[in-house]
Amino acid sequence: MGRLRDGMATEADLRDGEALAKVMQETSLCALGQVAGKPFLDAMNGLRDEMLAHARGVCPAHVCRPGGG
Repeated sequence: MGRLRDGMATEADLRDGEALAKVMQETSLCALGQVAGKPFLDAMNGLRDEMLAHARGVCPAHVCRPGGG
């Protein structure tokens, strides 16, 4: 998540994060664990194209600085 925050995430990081959040949601024994990855999954569902573009080094809105941010 730090690499995503810092603008350094790769497409593999996004796939891994999505897979991990789904495993947590499906296998956690407590409610907190079941919902911990929901913000990430919601972002991937609503902003997938934008997040993938950023992982490729492109800001579709042209507002991010190169190298993250």
